[in-house]
Amino acid sequence: MKKIILIIFLLIIFTSTAFILLVFSNYNAKIEKDIPTIIEIEYGTSMDNIVELFGKEGYFQPVWVYQQLFKYTAKTKKKYILAGVYEIPNSISNKELIDKLFTNKLIKQNKLQIIEGMNIYQIGEVLNREFKINKDDYLKLVKSKDFCQKLGLNSATLEGYLVPDTYFFQKINLEEVLAFLVNRQKEFLKSIHSNNVKNNLSDYKLLILASIIQSEAANTDEMPIISSVYHNRLQIGMRLQADPTILYDIYPRKSIRKSDLSRATPYNTYQISGLPPTPINSPSKEAIYAAANPANTNYLYFVLECENCKKHKFASNYTNHQKNVNEYRKSTKK
Repeated sequence: MKKIILIIFLLIIFTSTAFILLVFSNYNAKIEKDIPTIIEIEYGTSMDNIVELFGKEGYFQPVWVYQQLFKYTAKTKKKYILAGVYEIPNSISNKELIDKLFTNKLIKQNKLQIIEGMNIYQIGEVLNREFKINKDDYLKLVKSKDFCQKLGLNSATLEGYLVPDTYFFQKINLEEVLAFLVNRQKEFLKSIHSNNVKNNLSDYKLLILASIIQSEAANTDEMPIISSVYHNRLQIGMRLQADPTILYDIYPRKSIRKSDLSRATPYNTYQISGLPPTPINSPSKEAIYAAANPANTNYLYFVLECENCKKHKFASNYTNHQKNVNEYRKSTKK
């Protein structure tokens, strides 16, 4: 009887050892495939089901052992595996795969970079170049009043609402991406109004003014001062006379002709009073904050100190402004 018990015990030890060696070997060995494997994990998928998904593709064998390992890893590292599309390299071990899954290094993402001051046309160029999104389809959507209303906006275009930043999307669905950007901007505008805003401009007018400030400012420090110039002009009924609004109207042309200054258009702030009908670009958070919180000045004019300077000279009357303009012109002739 004792011999039988001993034999059974030894068999258990032998079998367990063989199993552990097999799992350990499987854990470290490279799994080779001809091409990368694409696996999609849907939102709400349990840890056990995630391991089963990978098990069907030849990873994490035996599945039940790795299911326990995944739960232990999630508990000890306090990390989870995100929903998304994963691209698995064609040569990787289970050990490497687990590490990369829990550090989100294999999610197949699309990078979208919107730079501060880009307008909807420039953003369309980026989407077309990087993701092959048809420019006409994009422009039709961003200029659709129905789509704007669907997103809770009263505007006729999404200009100003496409928040500048660097984004990573697992999938590029145009409507979903645009909705995400708009919601981010709406949230930021909401936070701006929860603070001590020094004016009574609506959210949309704040965006319009911020977009002009974005185009005019040589640096972020100047933004509140430039904002004060436009606020002071608006308060006394003085035209904004902002070149960037004209440039927006004639985009993609980059230089203003004399005839452009006399054309009666909604974006010619040399001819119209008040703000143009829409923003002219995607302003930064700093520009929006400056639009909502102008500096306390009596300035009405500004001009660059020199051609390549990143600083303006400000004036509260036309005589001093003209002196600054003359100094600027002299600097360009040197």
